[in-house]
Amino acid sequence: MNSVDARTGPREGEDNIPATPEDPISSSGGLLILGNHRLQWGDITVATNIVRPLGTVKLC
Repeated sequence: MNSVDARTGPREGEDNIPATPEDPISSSGGLLILGNHRLQWGDITVATNIVRPLGTVKLC
């Protein structure tokens, strides 16, 4: 018997990584609003990258 179960083992092509697009959809500082959640990508050491996703939420 094979040590890797055919249903849970590796599948052909699962590790293939697509090429990076020439015109990316996202860029640093982008903000996605996902229902009640916000996702921003960028440098966390830049204050505006922290304040912007929080909106009107007060921390203290």
